[in-house]
Amino acid sequence: MNTTVIGVGLAVVIYTVTGGSHAVSLTHKYQMTVILSGMAVAFGIVVYKISGHAGFRENLSIAGALGHLNVADFSFDLDKRYTLWSGLLGGFFLSLSYFGTDQSQAQRYMSGQSIRDSRLGLMFNALLKVPMQFMILLLGVLVFIFYQWEKPPATFLPESMTEAAAAADAETYQNYENAFISNFKSQKSAMQEFVGALRAGDEALVLSSEEKLKVAGEESRQSRTNLKTHITTVTGAESMKETDYVFIHFVLNELPIGLIGLLVAVILSAAMSSTASELSALATISTVDFYQSHFSKNQSDAHYKKVSRVFTAVWGGLAILFALFASMVESLIEAVNIVGSLFYGTVLGLFLAAFFIIRIGAHAAFIAAILAQLSVLFIYFSDIVTIGYLWYNLIGCGLVIVLSFMLQAVMRGRKV
Repeated sequence: MNTTVIGVGLAVVIYTVTGGSHAVSLTHKYQMTVILSGMAVAFGIVVYKISGHAGFRENLSIAGALGHLNVADFSFDLDKRYTLWSGLLGGFFLSLSYFGTDQSQAQRYMSGQSIRDSRLGLMFNALLKVPMQFMILLLGVLVFIFYQWEKPPATFLPESMTEAAAAADAETYQNYENAFISNFKSQKSAMQEFVGALRAGDEALVLSSEEKLKVAGEESRQSRTNLKTHITTVTGAESMKETDYVFIHFVLNELPIGLIGLLVAVILSAAMSSTASELSALATISTVDFYQSHFSKNQSDAHYKKVSRVFTAVWGGLAILFALFASMVESLIEAVNIVGSLFYGTVLGLFLAAFFIIRIGAHAAFIAAILAQLSVLFIYFSDIVTIGYLWYNLIGCGLVIVLSFMLQAVMRGRKV
């Protein structure tokens, strides 16, 4: 996996350095085409494979019974990561900051051929993102259902780890695997009973079979957890998680040979697309806001172009190192959102203060941003209070605004 990360990272760095924003924009179009077509193919195949066991709605009912269709949590618990309120409020500020202040997005609008094109690009983002995210999440649910009907591997971790664990302690490994196989068969039987109850239309039978399915599902899940824990402990990779291996396992083992390459291209295209945008944005900021503003103000465009390429390569190297480290976290997309939420709120607060609150000066806003950022980081790293990471966006933004007003009142006439 490390070889893939390094290879993809180097490829992105090369075409971003040599082609600049034009190469990033051009490759984005082709990558998006590959991603959308590949996801559509994967969706169709997984629906076809599970339809032999139960209908589409029946399979969704199974997913709901097993706890994978909890669309909204209406509780007000701040320590829960995903609730309706954290999504509406924290998610709103996260999206506002990402699409309104993130250089990787803003440069797309600024590079549009006209204001109309830039507005269309922003609207396209707004209209496409929600249904696209919904389809991706639904695809994940369907893949989950597929592996409830068809026996999955005892763990989706790399085979090298599984083989190492089996070789180190064959008897213990076999006991864990046998327990998993037994529980999987019990769960599948409970699923068939649940589907039969749904088709019979007997409400009492549906409720009783659903309870049996929940119990069987929990036992199956626990047996897989026990085996996975044993494998990671024996191999010395306790922090290794399997979340990001599930879909690629489905692609490599369930799709026809001709389509495997397409879906692998989808995964690589998604990684390359987002990485190229960030590298281009970081290089632009480093060159214009850092190098040109503080070290070399009167150089030629050719000079700044060379410097931008150097910054792109440097940031690319750092991105590869971060990706190698990020492979140890539970979910890559969640890790990215957590890191973003730590800083997006503060950045958004600065933009709001600068554009809409003219009474706040630069010194007050700058100090407020530092204090707000330190506060968010303290909340995240301390054990004093536990808050879902989406709330950091609201907290950071709110603190910048409030502290800016307070500091400006203290500074009074020093509005600079």
